[in-house]
Amino acid sequence: MTDITESGTCLSNRTSVSLGIFDGVHIGHRAVLKAAEDERKGGLETAVFTFLCGTVTTKSDTGLIYPDEIKRQILNDLGVDYLFSPEFSMLKDLSAEEFFYKILIKKMGARVVCCGEDFRFGKEASAGVKELKSLCKDSKVKLNVISPVMYKGQAVSSTRIKRALITGDIKSANKMLSCDFGYCEKVVHGRELGRALDFPTINQQIPSGTVIPKFGVYLTEVFLDGKKYRGVSNIGVKPTVGAKKPLIETHILNFCGNLYGKQIRVNLKKFMREEVKFDSISQLKIQVCKDIENAGKEVM
Repeated sequence: MTDITESGTCLSNRTSVSLGIFDGVHIGHRAVLKAAEDERKGGLETAVFTFLCGTVTTKSDTGLIYPDEIKRQILNDLGVDYLFSPEFSMLKDLSAEEFFYKILIKKMGARVVCCGEDFRFGKEASAGVKELKSLCKDSKVKLNVISPVMYKGQAVSSTRIKRALITGDIKSANKMLSCDFGYCEKVVHGRELGRALDFPTINQQIPSGTVIPKFGVYLTEVFLDGKKYRGVSNIGVKPTVGAKKPLIETHILNFCGNLYGKQIRVNLKKFMREEVKFDSISQLKIQVCKDIENAGKEVM
């Protein structure tokens, strides 16, 4: 995937452009991307217009599902040819017409535009699908408006996914994302309490500005050197011993090795129990033993 954000590149008018924020690249977003992909049969390449998620805020903002670099990686893995992802402040004052002609036509060379029914654009989000349809018609650009994708009778949205994560409903979040939610972060040094308890763990920081799942213990899947391992992960502040900020701490079943400094993928599979403050380290050790035993029995 070629990122044209920082360059002066203007694409030839042979692209099918997907429009949206794409935080999480969930199954609703993927339906928009699929519509753009289907236009390849007409000789078009695919392009995505999106803002850097970290530069867009809402009144009920609880953080991003994924940081922008993970979103970019997912789009690349899905086979998108071109990405244009500026900061919101760069384009926020463009009128709907300016956005359409300067960005979609001149910059991105759109011959087809794909979006969801709730897409808004232009200064102060003044225009929607109705105005986009008129602009596309005048410029002989094909418009594909994709209906919401439903899950359990309601439209899938980033807000629903974040709510599921916050309440520990990992199964629903993963279904709506079309992949397992997780982290791919560098292993950092902690207090090494897990090692003292005979259960060595890896510590990873939760990316700044992202939604924090419900504090508690999770069954996880850990990816190391092309292999998959079961894990037991605690997300939270470790109230028994105290932590300055939330992090994810994972014990990897049937693995022993030094992973400090490595980038490790940990995916959340199931919420097992809430985070608890124990009266003593010995009580914590007993519970950790139970968590590991339960994790070994769970169906992934």
